[in-house]
Amino acid sequence: MRNFTPVFRVTGSFNCLIAPGGADSFDGSTYANTGFFNNSLLVNFLGGGGNDEMGGSTRNDKLWGGTGNDTEYGYAGDDKVYGEEGDDVLLGQDGNDLLGGGVDNDALVEGNGADVVWGGDGADTLTDKEKLSFKDVSNVDLTIGSPLPVKDTLTTSSSGAAITRTGSHLISKLQLLANDKDWDSAVTDLRILAVSQAKGGTVSLTASGDVLFTPDASYTGVMGFKYQVADAQNNITQVNVGTGKGVAGGTGAAAQTAPMKAAVFLASADLQDSQARMDPLLIQQRVCARRC
Repeated sequence: MRNFTPVFRVTGSFNCLIAPGGADSFDGSTYANTGFFNNSLLVNFLGGGGNDEMGGSTRNDKLWGGTGNDTEYGYAGDDKVYGEEGDDVLLGQDGNDLLGGGVDNDALVEGNGADVVWGGDGADTLTDKEKLSFKDVSNVDLTIGSPLPVKDTLTTSSSGAAITRTGSHLISKLQLLANDKDWDSAVTDLRILAVSQAKGGTVSLTASGDVLFTPDASYTGVMGFKYQVADAQNNITQVNVGTGKGVAGGTGAAAQTAPMKAAVFLASADLQDSQARMDPLLIQQRVCARRC
Protein backbone atom coordinates (compact mmCIF):
# COMPACT_ATOMS: atom_id res chain seq x y z
CA MET A 1 0.00 0.00 0.00
CA ARG A 2 1.40 3.39 -0.99
CA ASN A 3 1.72 6.42 1.24
CA PHE A 4 -0.86 9.22 1.10
CA THR A 5 -0.52 12.90 1.89
CA PRO A 6 -3.09 14.46 4.25
CA VAL A 7 -3.67 17.96 2.90
CA PHE A 8 -6.23 19.59 5.19
CA ARG A 9 -6.15 19.86 8.97
CA VAL A 10 -9.20 20.47 11.15
CA THR A 11 -9.02 20.61 14.98
CA GLY A 12 -5.86 18.55 15.02
CA SER A 13 -7.07 15.88 12.59
CA PHE A 14 -6.95 15.34 8.84
CA ASN A 15 -10.06 14.96 6.67
CA CYS A 16 -8.63 14.40 3.20
CA LEU A 17 -6.33 11.86 1.53
CA ILE A 18 -4.65 12.43 -1.83
CA ALA A 19 -2.78 9.65 -3.62
CA PRO A 20 0.61 10.83 -4.96
CA GLY A 21 0.11 9.04 -8.31
CA GLY A 22 0.50 5.53 -9.66
CA ALA A 23 -1.65 2.48 -9.01
CA ASP A 24 -2.81 3.16 -5.44
CA SER A 25 -4.98 1.11 -3.12
CA PHE A 26 -6.53 2.29 0.10
CA ASP A 27 -9.59 1.88 2.31
CA GLY A 28 -10.92 4.90 4.17
CA SER A 29 -12.29 2.98 7.13
CA THR A 30 -8.95 1.27 7.70
CA TYR A 31 -7.11 4.59 7.84
CA ALA A 32 -9.73 6.17 10.08
CA ASN A 33 -9.67 3.28 12.53
CA THR A 34 -5.92 3.54 13.08
CA GLY A 35 -6.51 6.54 15.31
CA PHE A 36 -4.22 8.82 13.27
CA PHE A 37 -7.26 10.24 11.48
CA ASN A 38 -10.38 11.47 13.21
CA ASN A 39 -13.09 8.95 12.35
CA SER A 40 -15.70 11.69 11.92
CA LEU A 41 -13.55 13.90 9.66
CA LEU A 42 -11.87 11.62 7.12
CA VAL A 43 -14.43 11.80 4.32
CA ASN A 44 -12.58 13.03 1.19
CA PHE A 45 -10.49 10.70 -0.98
CA LEU A 46 -8.67 11.70 -4.17
CA GLY A 47 -7.08 9.00 -6.30
CA GLY A 48 -4.90 11.18 -8.52
CA GLY A 49 -3.12 9.54 -11.44
CA GLY A 50 -2.92 5.83 -12.17
CA ASN A 51 -5.34 2.93 -11.83
CA ASP A 52 -6.54 3.25 -8.24
CA GLU A 53 -8.70 1.10 -5.98
CA MET A 54 -10.40 3.29 -3.40
CA GLY A 55 -12.75 2.52 -0.52
CA GLY A 56 -14.70 5.14 1.40
CA SER A 57 -16.05 4.64 4.88
CA THR A 58 -19.32 4.31 6.76
CA ARG A 59 -19.77 8.10 6.65
CA ASN A 60 -20.92 10.43 3.87
CA ASP A 61 -17.83 10.36 1.67
CA LYS A 62 -16.63 12.02 -1.51
CA LEU A 63 -14.31 10.02 -3.79
CA TRP A 64 -12.59 11.32 -6.92
CA GLY A 65 -10.81 8.82 -9.14
CA GLY A 66 -8.70 11.29 -11.12
CA THR A 67 -7.06 9.90 -14.23
CA GLY A 68 -6.66 6.19 -14.88
CA ASN A 69 -9.02 3.22 -14.72
CA ASP A 70 -10.25 3.31 -11.13
CA THR A 71 -12.47 1.16 -8.92
CA GLU A 72 -14.26 3.10 -6.18
CA TYR A 73 -16.41 1.78 -3.33
CA GLY A 74 -18.73 4.11 -1.44
CA TYR A 75 -19.61 1.64 1.35
CA ALA A 76 -22.29 2.82 3.80
CA GLY A 77 -23.39 6.43 4.02
CA ASP A 78 -24.67 8.92 1.46
CA ASP A 79 -21.65 9.10 -0.81
CA LYS A 80 -20.64 11.09 -3.88
CA VAL A 81 -18.41 8.97 -6.12
CA TYR A 82 -16.82 10.51 -9.21
CA GLY A 83 -14.88 8.50 -11.78
CA GLU A 84 -13.49 11.50 -13.68
CA GLU A 85 -11.16 10.31 -16.49
CA GLY A 86 -10.59 6.69 -17.52
CA ASP A 87 -12.75 3.55 -17.66
CA ASP A 88 -13.96 3.41 -14.07
CA VAL A 89 -16.09 1.09 -11.95
CA LEU A 90 -18.15 2.98 -9.34
CA LEU A 91 -20.03 1.07 -6.63
CA GLY A 92 -22.40 3.09 -4.47
CA GLN A 93 -23.33 0.24 -2.12
CA ASP A 94 -25.39 1.22 0.95
CA GLY A 95 -26.92 4.66 1.40
CA ASN A 96 -28.32 7.26 -0.99
CA ASP A 97 -25.40 7.78 -3.35
CA LEU A 98 -24.52 9.94 -6.34
CA LEU A 99 -22.39 8.19 -8.98
CA GLY A 100 -20.75 10.36 -11.64
CA GLY A 101 -18.94 8.47 -14.38
CA GLY A 102 -17.21 11.42 -16.04
CA VAL A 103 -15.56 10.86 -19.40
CA ASP A 104 -14.78 7.49 -21.04
CA ASN A 105 -16.60 4.17 -20.59
CA ASP A 106 -17.71 3.47 -17.03
CA ALA A 107 -19.65 0.85 -15.07
CA LEU A 108 -21.98 2.39 -12.49
CA VAL A 109 -23.20 -0.12 -9.90
CA GLU A 110 -25.84 0.95 -7.42
CA GLY A 111 -26.70 -0.71 -4.15
CA ASN A 112 -29.29 -0.23 -1.43
CA GLY A 113 -30.82 3.23 -1.22
CA ALA A 114 -32.18 5.85 -3.60
CA ASP A 115 -29.20 6.54 -5.82
CA VAL A 116 -28.63 9.17 -8.51
CA VAL A 117 -26.47 8.20 -11.49
CA TRP A 118 -24.87 10.62 -13.93
CA GLY A 119 -23.01 8.88 -16.72
CA GLY A 120 -21.28 11.84 -18.34
CA ASP A 121 -19.51 11.17 -21.64
CA GLY A 122 -18.74 7.68 -22.90
CA ALA A 123 -20.65 4.40 -23.11
CA ASP A 124 -21.76 3.63 -19.56
CA THR A 125 -23.25 0.46 -18.09
CA LEU A 126 -25.82 0.64 -15.28
CA THR A 127 -26.48 -2.38 -13.05
CA ASP A 128 -28.55 -3.22 -9.95
CA LYS A 129 -31.25 -0.69 -10.83
CA GLU A 130 -34.77 -1.05 -9.44
CA LYS A 131 -36.03 2.13 -11.11
CA LEU A 132 -34.75 3.98 -14.17
CA SER A 133 -35.67 7.52 -15.18
CA PHE A 134 -34.08 10.18 -17.34
CA LYS A 135 -34.36 13.95 -17.40
CA ASP A 136 -33.87 13.80 -21.19
CA VAL A 137 -33.88 10.56 -23.23
CA SER A 138 -32.91 12.22 -26.53
CA ASN A 139 -29.41 10.70 -26.34
CA VAL A 140 -30.35 7.41 -24.67
CA ASP A 141 -30.54 4.08 -26.50
CA LEU A 142 -32.84 1.58 -24.78
CA THR A 143 -33.96 -1.69 -26.34
CA ILE A 144 -37.48 -1.76 -24.94
CA GLY A 145 -40.61 -2.30 -26.99
CA SER A 146 -42.53 0.78 -25.88
CA PRO A 147 -42.10 4.44 -26.86
CA LEU A 148 -40.29 7.07 -24.81
CA PRO A 149 -41.61 10.65 -25.06
CA VAL A 150 -39.00 13.42 -25.00
CA LYS A 151 -39.54 16.92 -23.60
CA ASP A 152 -40.05 19.82 -26.03
CA THR A 153 -39.63 23.59 -25.90
CA LEU A 154 -41.74 25.28 -28.59
CA THR A 155 -41.65 28.87 -29.84
CA THR A 156 -44.20 28.49 -32.65
CA SER A 157 -47.47 26.71 -33.35
CA SER A 158 -48.06 24.31 -36.24
CA SER A 159 -48.71 27.25 -38.59
CA GLY A 160 -45.38 28.86 -37.75
CA ALA A 161 -46.99 31.66 -35.75
CA ALA A 162 -45.17 32.74 -32.60
CA ILE A 163 -46.44 31.42 -29.28
CA THR A 164 -48.16 34.24 -27.37
CA ARG A 165 -50.11 34.55 -24.14
CA THR A 166 -53.38 35.28 -25.97
CA GLY A 167 -55.54 33.32 -28.39
CA SER A 168 -55.39 29.57 -28.97
CA HIS A 169 -52.42 27.67 -30.39
CA LEU A 170 -52.72 24.49 -32.47
CA ILE A 171 -49.63 22.32 -31.96
CA SER A 172 -49.22 19.50 -34.45
CA LYS A 173 -48.44 15.98 -33.35
CA LEU A 174 -45.37 16.07 -35.60
CA GLN A 175 -43.93 18.94 -33.55
CA LEU A 176 -44.06 16.80 -30.42
CA LEU A 177 -43.36 13.30 -31.75
CA ALA A 178 -40.39 14.09 -34.01
CA ASN A 179 -37.81 13.62 -31.23
CA ASP A 180 -39.54 10.80 -29.36
CA LYS A 181 -37.97 7.34 -29.19
CA ASP A 182 -39.29 3.91 -30.10
CA TRP A 183 -36.94 0.98 -30.59
CA ASP A 184 -39.22 -1.27 -32.64
CA SER A 185 -41.46 1.23 -34.47
CA ALA A 186 -40.99 4.20 -36.78
CA VAL A 187 -41.67 7.62 -35.29
CA THR A 188 -44.44 8.03 -37.88
CA ASP A 189 -46.28 5.15 -36.15
CA LEU A 190 -46.47 7.03 -32.86
CA ARG A 191 -49.52 8.94 -31.69
CA ILE A 192 -50.38 11.22 -28.80
CA LEU A 193 -52.53 9.21 -26.43
CA ALA A 194 -53.50 11.93 -23.96
CA VAL A 195 -52.62 15.44 -22.76
CA SER A 196 -52.80 16.71 -19.18
CA GLN A 197 -51.31 18.92 -16.44
CA ALA A 198 -51.62 22.22 -18.29
CA LYS A 199 -49.75 25.19 -16.82
CA GLY A 200 -50.97 28.68 -17.64
CA GLY A 201 -53.95 27.61 -19.71
CA THR A 202 -56.04 24.69 -20.88
CA VAL A 203 -55.03 21.83 -23.17
CA SER A 204 -57.01 19.32 -25.23
CA LEU A 205 -56.43 16.66 -27.86
CA THR A 206 -58.16 17.20 -31.21
CA ALA A 207 -59.88 14.53 -33.28
CA SER A 208 -56.91 14.50 -35.68
CA GLY A 209 -54.44 13.85 -32.86
CA ASP A 210 -53.03 17.36 -32.61
CA VAL A 211 -52.97 19.51 -29.46
CA LEU A 212 -54.92 22.71 -28.80
CA PHE A 213 -53.56 24.99 -26.06
CA THR A 214 -55.46 28.07 -24.89
CA PRO A 215 -53.44 30.42 -22.63
CA ASP A 216 -54.71 32.08 -19.48
CA ALA A 217 -53.87 35.76 -20.11
CA SER A 218 -53.35 36.38 -16.39
CA TYR A 219 -50.62 33.74 -16.10
CA THR A 220 -47.02 35.07 -16.16
CA GLY A 221 -44.98 31.89 -15.74
CA VAL A 222 -43.78 29.37 -18.33
CA MET A 223 -46.82 27.87 -20.05
CA GLY A 224 -46.89 24.18 -20.87
CA PHE A 225 -48.45 20.76 -20.51
CA LYS A 226 -47.59 17.05 -20.56
CA TYR A 227 -48.48 14.31 -23.02
CA GLN A 228 -48.47 10.52 -23.26
CA VAL A 229 -47.48 8.62 -26.39
CA ALA A 230 -48.37 5.18 -27.78
CA ASP A 231 -47.05 3.19 -30.74
CA ALA A 232 -48.91 1.31 -33.49
CA GLN A 233 -49.38 -1.69 -31.17
CA ASN A 234 -50.80 0.60 -28.44
CA ASN A 235 -47.73 0.02 -26.26
CA ILE A 236 -46.99 2.68 -23.68
CA THR A 237 -44.07 3.01 -21.27
CA GLN A 238 -44.94 2.61 -17.60
CA VAL A 239 -42.91 4.17 -14.78
CA ASN A 240 -42.96 3.60 -11.04
CA VAL A 241 -44.65 6.23 -8.91
CA GLY A 242 -44.62 6.42 -5.13
CA THR A 243 -42.48 4.27 -2.84
CA GLY A 244 -44.15 0.92 -2.47
CA LYS A 245 -42.59 -2.47 -1.75
CA GLY A 246 -39.77 -3.23 -4.14
CA VAL A 247 -38.72 0.41 -4.42
CA ALA A 248 -35.75 1.51 -2.34
CA GLY A 249 -36.88 3.08 0.90
CA GLY A 250 -40.53 2.07 0.41
CA THR A 251 -42.90 0.08 2.56
CA GLY A 252 -46.30 -1.49 2.16
CA ALA A 253 -47.93 -2.76 -1.03
CA ALA A 254 -46.26 -3.06 -4.41
CA ALA A 255 -45.32 0.19 -6.12
CA GLN A 256 -47.91 1.74 -8.41
CA THR A 257 -47.17 2.51 -12.05
CA ALA A 258 -48.32 5.28 -14.37
CA PRO A 259 -47.81 6.08 -18.05
CA MET A 260 -44.61 7.96 -18.82
CA LYS A 261 -45.23 11.59 -19.80
CA ALA A 262 -43.14 14.23 -21.53
CA ALA A 263 -43.22 17.91 -20.59
CA VAL A 264 -43.85 20.58 -23.23
CA PHE A 265 -42.72 24.15 -22.49
CA LEU A 266 -44.21 27.01 -24.52
CA ALA A 267 -41.68 29.81 -24.94
CA SER A 268 -43.69 32.99 -25.51
CA ALA A 269 -42.06 36.11 -26.92
CA ASP A 270 -41.59 37.70 -23.48
CA LEU A 271 -39.17 34.87 -22.62
CA GLN A 272 -36.97 35.63 -25.65
CA ASP A 273 -34.53 38.41 -26.53
CA SER A 274 -34.78 40.86 -29.44
CA GLN A 275 -33.40 38.22 -31.82
CA ALA A 276 -35.98 35.60 -30.78
CA ARG A 277 -33.39 33.67 -28.79
CA MET A 278 -34.04 32.06 -25.44
CA ASP A 279 -31.61 31.03 -22.73
CA PRO A 280 -31.62 27.19 -22.91
CA LEU A 281 -31.39 27.05 -19.10
CA LEU A 282 -34.36 29.36 -18.55
CA ILE A 283 -36.86 26.55 -18.17
CA GLN A 284 -34.71 24.74 -15.61
CA GLN A 285 -34.12 27.99 -13.70
CA ARG A 286 -37.84 28.71 -13.46
CA VAL A 287 -38.64 25.15 -12.43
CA CYS A 288 -35.94 25.32 -9.74
CA ALA A 289 -37.29 28.66 -8.50
CA ARG A 290 -40.74 27.15 -8.02
CA ARG A 291 -39.37 24.15 -6.11
CA CYS A 292 -36.80 25.89 -3.91
